[in-house]
Amino acid sequence: MSLWTLRCRTRMSPTWALQRLPRLRRFSSFAGLLHEGKLAPEPEFHKSGQELPVLRLVGEDGCLVNGAELPCSLDAYLDMYKCMVKVAIVDSVLNSLQRQGRISFYMTGTGEEAAQVGTAAQLGRRDVIWAQYRELGTYLHRGFSIQQVVDQCLSRCDEPGKGRQMPVHYCDASIGMQAISSPLGTQIPQAVGAGYAFRTASEPRIAVTFFGEGAASEGDCAVALNFAATLRSQTLFICRNNGWAISTPA
Repeated sequence: MSLWTLRCRTRMSPTWALQRLPRLRRFSSFAGLLHEGKLAPEPEFHKSGQELPVLRLVGEDGCLVNGAELPCSLDAYLDMYKCMVKVAIVDSVLNSLQRQGRISFYMTGTGEEAAQVGTAAQLGRRDVIWAQYRELGTYLHRGFSIQQVVDQCLSRCDEPGKGRQMPVHYCDASIGMQAISSPLGTQIPQAVGAGYAFRTASEPRIAVTFFGEGAASEGDCAVALNFAATLRSQTLFICRNNGWAISTPA
């Protein structure tokens, strides 16, 4: 079945599209969706190596699944949605500018907006984030302006990095966002060190680090996880498995 056929029939019959979803999912090229997994309406934590269930609050019909409850108010969700839309628009415009040769480099977070904005929304203002280079949503939700995004990508001298960094290497310590660096995985042990410092100082905050499944293959990741477990670092690790490493299938 062609994508065009699916689009046409979806417009004609939403019910038909929902009935076809389980079958169509078998043809997904993303490894995370190739096999049916256990779904859970609330997080489950395990210390052993058993299979982790997939957290799902909303079903394919757009309604809450049985046993699920909204953790936020509707107004909070509306604010998150507006931020996600803003991220998608900024990504689209700046990625287009990169393709035109107006800026040298750009990385989008297409499809990952909810993971970024949802995480940032639930963190405390004193929690510190070490992002990779797709987490624009965390910056915007914390107050990083579109003007700051454009200034950084155009290497203007009055942005926090003074125009010395590559595009999408944002930083703003005033909102708890550490500078993005180019090498994969370097932010992971940095967040562990900060989390350890928070614990030894008895500070009620955490360090948060984002990375992809490609960066998880770096030695920095294994070392960071070992240090965090041994030193009981107050660090939250967020690995986003999007099936891609830069522009190459992972």
